Amino acid sequence: MKLDIQKNKSTFTDNLNKELKHLWLLRIILKLEAHKRFLNEHAFRFDDIARELGLDNYVDNPRAYNRDLILTELRQNLATIEKHPPQAKSESRLWENLGMLGQALKLNDIEILILFFAIAVKTEDHFEEAIDSMGNLNIASIEKIFSICLGIGITDVRTALSESGTLFRTGILWLDMDSVYTFSNTVVIMHGLTTELMREQNEPLSLFHNHIVPSFKAKLGAEHYSHLTEDTATIKHYLGAAGQAKNTGINILIYGAPGSGKTEYARMIAEVTGHHLYEIATETRQAKALEGSERFRAFRLAQTILERRHDTLILFDEIEDVFKESLSKSGKRDNQSGTKAWVNRLLETNPVPSFWLTNNLPQLDPAVVRRFDYILEMNAPPRSVRARMLDDYLIDLPISTHWKRQMSEHENLVPAVIERAAKVVRHIKHTIPTQEMDKVISRVMGNTLEALYLPRMPKASLGMDTNYRLEILNADCNVGEICDNLVTEKRGRLCLYGPPGTGKSAFGRYIADRMDRPLLIKRASDILSPFLGEAEINMAKMFREAEIENAVLLLDEADTYLQDRKNAQRSWEISEVNEMLTQMESFDGVFIASTNLMSSLDPAALRRFDLKLRFDYLKPEQAWLMFTDTIAKLGLPLDESLQKSVAALAMLTPGDFATVSRQARLRKITDDADLLSRLTDECALKPDANKRAIGFSSY
Repeated sequence: MKLDIQKNKSTFTDNLNKELKHLWLLRIILKLEAHKRFLNEHAFRFDDIARELGLDNYVDNPRAYNRDLILTELRQNLATIEKHPPQAKSESRLWENLGMLGQALKLNDIEILILFFAIAVKTEDHFEEAIDSMGNLNIASIEKIFSICLGIGITDVRTALSESGTLFRTGILWLDMDSVYTFSNTVVIMHGLTTELMREQNEPLSLFHNHIVPSFKAKLGAEHYSHLTEDTATIKHYLGAAGQAKNTGINILIYGAPGSGKTEYARMIAEVTGHHLYEIATETRQAKALEGSERFRAFRLAQTILERRHDTLILFDEIEDVFKESLSKSGKRDNQSGTKAWVNRLLETNPVPSFWLTNNLPQLDPAVVRRFDYILEMNAPPRSVRARMLDDYLIDLPISTHWKRQMSEHENLVPAVIERAAKVVRHIKHTIPTQEMDKVISRVMGNTLEALYLPRMPKASLGMDTNYRLEILNADCNVGEICDNLVTEKRGRLCLYGPPGTGKSAFGRYIADRMDRPLLIKRASDILSPFLGEAEINMAKMFREAEIENAVLLLDEADTYLQDRKNAQRSWEISEVNEMLTQMESFDGVFIASTNLMSSLDPAALRRFDLKLRFDYLKPEQAWLMFTDTIAKLGLPLDESLQKSVAALAMLTPGDFATVSRQARLRKITDDADLLSRLTDECALKPDANKRAIGFSSY
């Protein structure tokens, strides 16, 4: 890998005196036997190196070229220089920066000299040509080159280049043996370091601004993570105690959906605990993406260079790119950050407390995951937090309260989606009429959600088009009394069963309104997963979300996960029912299960419900009440003689009235007889229509 070579060729000469340059070239040519390729039979292979070494006469006068004479002259020159070996220019900018870097990373003199020589090879054509002319090299050959050229013992070189050495551990220089085995390709210097070492620097950290950057100020506060209050308190206390005790190996893993606020959470924690937060960059200032392995080396470097700074934290985002498995060129499966043992050791000894963030937890080896001290899942926030974020991000935009209330119901809405939509609309708001603002932000936000394979808008409300009143419910007990007692007791488990459309789900919304609590609606499809064990995880999340939101939990189609275990055909069907029963029993709120298939429920589930309420088809007087209400809403005259015909519709439900009312938007209802006809059609379509008499009176 060659980094910023052209930029640095002209400046490196200022940092290297001529005698030292000649010493290294002569050692390469003579002691490493590069002369076998440098001196061809009738001419030099590299004329520019020959001229650098003062052999112009042989270059300009080919007849004078004589390999033996040239070798003799080169040996004499080397012997002369080695009597008084020259040193690097200690007053040069490069050497000053190397000294500063050495102090920050605790590099010894040998390690600094090795780094200096590697930079020389990568920035001086003469060195690169001379060494690479030796062809492909193994590790032993590379160690020998450093040893001979620098006059250092081979054992010291091997120690300096080992995986336990500071050069490798901090990632500023390492040997890439998966590369083409020439010296300049195998000896790798951290991207951008060579360039920065040539520039004037005020502090060591500025050498690595492409890899380690100070974090931004948090845009979200603790109030935006109110659903994580207990986790936040624990993490704050843990960081405080660990800092006082100067413990090592402090690592917090945060995982969850992209854009869910993981980075902002880490920034918020740093601010409220008074820490300075540094982030491992994902790209350079020139917008060049950094590979996972390079970012991991930057993390190791940050641990060393920030170790002596008090009240410091490190944020390492997108770690799935670092830990994902890949096949090396040798065919050995390994992760990009190195061997598992190395990673595990780092997690147990890192001196600077660190936040590790990932969008994809399954890509991390379980053996690595279990070594994190604290693990926190972060997905879309609960409704109350979503509402607050919408208010805060859109505070300077004329977005209606109705739109924000509606959008807060979107279960997959994460902070990043809100922030980016607000950014777009804020830039173009002067071009948008106020009355169009809701529509524009819906489009911007909806496009993003759709690109993430999420619904553009929240799921439709379970509210009905007709006015919901308890007197239109044909339940087998006093539902008004039940509502009053739930308001007082604030807990209960209800099973609502009966034919579709009889008002079961809408009754759940009514209860939530009476209790002045949000309603959390879940369907079987929200829990369903093709992966074994994930449905149980989703169940636990559902109850946890209701607990955090202090919401009434309504599970529609509950029979899917409460079916009689005697009829189970697979083991996971039983485990899902078991998990649902366990969660129900431990939930200390209001849980409402709605089903159309009461007979299929497990007996243990039935025992766990405090009340089982049957909702049936409308009674004649209820049907007529809804009929008159609907006619009044449509602004049509009412023929009282139709009451018998309405009463004869034995399978009529509140849901039928809601359906017919929606039809009116597309096909206008002309009169009360037309309404009756449409209700009759709805009843006739029901599966049990032929089993019950549906009579008609003349009118």
